[in-house]
Amino acid sequence: MHARRGLRAALLLFLGLGSGGCGDPPGPKPGGLAPGPEPAAWEAVVVLEATAKIGGVAAGDVDPRHPGPEVVAVTAAGEVWVAHRAGEGWTAERAAQMPGEMIQVAVGDADPTRAGLEIVAVGMANGPEDGGGPGAAWLVAWTGDAWTQTLLFEDERLVHGVAVLPGAVVVVGFSTHATRLARAAEGWQARRLAELGAPGKIAIPFGAGVAVGCADGSVWVLDPETEGGARRLFQAPAGQSRLGTDGERLLCAGDDGRLRLWRPGAGERLDTLHAEERKLRGAVLADLDPATPGLEAATAGYGGRVTLLAPGPGGAFTARTIHTEGEALHHLALAEVDPAGPGPELLACGFRRRVVLLRRR
Repeated sequence: MHARRGLRAALLLFLGLGSGGCGDPPGPKPGGLAPGPEPAAWEAVVVLEATAKIGGVAAGDVDPRHPGPEVVAVTAAGEVWVAHRAGEGWTAERAAQMPGEMIQVAVGDADPTRAGLEIVAVGMANGPEDGGGPGAAWLVAWTGDAWTQTLLFEDERLVHGVAVLPGAVVVVGFSTHATRLARAAEGWQARRLAELGAPGKIAIPFGAGVAVGCADGSVWVLDPETEGGARRLFQAPAGQSRLGTDGERLLCAGDDGRLRLWRPGAGERLDTLHAEERKLRGAVLADLDPATPGLEAATAGYGGRVTLLAPGPGGAFTARTIHTEGEALHHLALAEVDPAGPGPELLACGFRRRVVLLRRR
């Protein structure tokens, strides 16, 4: 599971999409204005290769044996992989093996009784996703001499989304419930937070709470300390399977191939930034290109492409493909795992059974 730098992609295919139509062509702008800074070129580095579809990826400092954050991925074969930098490349090890398919993963300080960060992986209690049966959430941690795995929770059906908060975990899934898990005097305690009315597909920390996207198109904000403390933000026409945030706004990737941006406040809006023919499975909102003003959005999906959207005059977004994977992508995550790179990176994974690190040149 060793990958070296050398797989480089500088894909300069520009697509004029978003709420404002086509972007301007290169060269001077009307009125004699000089063109703005050139957008960054991106390169792809393979971080790890597995033997099964990779459902989710995250990053965090989960292994004190190595400096800096690691890359964590979960597979349809129930594996949890942890990859760390090794010289100019990457080395990965299997940290855990679950009896059921793992769908998504998150990293954070879930257990305040131990030092460091933990991995929380969610999916099936046994067998594949389409096999039916109960779902499960597992905690994986390095104890000083080995990786350990602890069953946190079993639900009636597939657990599909997970958010790690300081001292707590929130899981959602096909039981249509949102559940809070926290370390108690003896083991882990589960407390139901809300009834979502539809399968929960994704959960992320959002403000002081958790944002949840559901298969019926609804997006909720949950208070992790209050039972019944759920507020529906909006209802989209298709399932919302991935969410991203800059702390105030929510970027929502839908099963209808639409990438939508929700803006709060008196002028609350839900705008479509980008559209594809197939399902989207990525939503990142961050300053991905410091050379250009404003925050960028990034998405990926079953079309096998990673798309970067940059804001322009009048609020329109211009899209360009920064990576083509060749097979369906299942998740896209923000990361800071390359100390030599200028700013944050993206991690993409999916049906090609590998995690690809995308960084600016």
